[in-house]
Amino acid sequence: MRHILLLTQEKSDSEKKEILKKMEDILARARKGEDFTELAKKYSEDPGVKENEGLYTDFTREKMVKPFSDAAFSVPVGKISDVVDTRYGYHILKVIDRKKETRPLDEVRSEIEGQIKQAKKTSAYKEHVDQLKEKASLKIIEK
Repeated sequence: MRHILLLTQEKSDSEKKEILKKMEDILARARKGEDFTELAKKYSEDPGVKENEGLYTDFTREKMVKPFSDAAFSVPVGKISDVVDTRYGYHILKVIDRKKETRPLDEVRSEIEGQIKQAKKTSAYKEHVDQLKEKASLKIIEK
């Protein structure tokens, strides 16, 4: 994923409006097909990313602030995000690739167990209702 950041920390509301306008102009240029890498090199204020042309690789959801992560993991590969507002500033993301997200089993065990329990409950409930209908010789007549 590549990204462009314009910083808004410690800026006034009027400065933030100006920065947002600039970011919207950059977004429009990117969506019209201008080279995202060149835009990142020219405009990004993230010093750690500016040197590598806005490229972020191999990061997890937990390593980034939520609005950034939400965009990074939901924008389709090859597409450009809308302007993303975080506590650091305004971002534009271009998802160039995405690896499958993996988490350790210990981290997801309770989630998986909950899903299995819910599926078993649903199945048992449906089976029980079907048996009750059969015992009662219930027939549904539609008008």
